[in-house]
Amino acid sequence: MDKLQSRKSYKVGNRLEPFYTGGPLSLTSGGDAVACACGDEVKLVQLSNGSVLKTLAGDSEPITALAFTPNARTLFTASRSLQTKRWDVASGEVSRSWKSHEAPVADMAVDASGCLLATGSADRSARVWDVDK
Repeated sequence: MDKLQSRKSYKVGNRLEPFYTGGPLSLTSGGDAVACACGDEVKLVQLSNGSVLKTLAGDSEPITALAFTPNARTLFTASRSLQTKRWDVASGEVSRSWKSHEAPVADMAVDASGCLLATGSADRSARVWDVDK
């Protein structure tokens, strides 16, 4: 009688990875995905199955604020490095980066048109940015 051989290697079907370490998050207007701070990175997570769709690289400083545009094609992030970034969600690339305040941004929101970004900072100021310019 032949002896059964056990497998020595297996194909990975699904992989669990941390996607949220506390801090800011932003839900898409459709409610199907969420952007979560994970240290200095941002993880885009599909809510239906918990899979990480994309990881947006950080700048070595923790993320302090996040906001999606209404169409969820653009994500804005701010970190303790004082940089505010506009990300193209589909490509995962930064399309614009600027210093928005003299202290970290504590909160941000995008208007219904997706053209204006409001930021509030620990420097006790609030600013509104025309992000199409």
